[in-house]
Amino acid sequence: MTHRSESDYREVAFEREGKEPLHGFMRVNRGMVIVRGYGGHKEARVGSSPPELIARLLLSELEKAAHP
Repeated sequence: MTHRSESDYREVAFEREGKEPLHGFMRVNRGMVIVRGYGGHKEARVGSSPPELIARLLLSELEKAAHP
């Protein structure tokens, strides 16, 4: 596995109504969306959805796991 540098990720923030924005980092590599945030990371296949939508969902899952 190749080590990825910070520059491979871009910072993202997603506004949510009535809640603090989601903050994290994302990258797309070989058809996978990879996000980091809230003390963890998650991956998912891009498929037909926009990568930013997938990143938002993954960050939401990480945020929920970090603050049960």
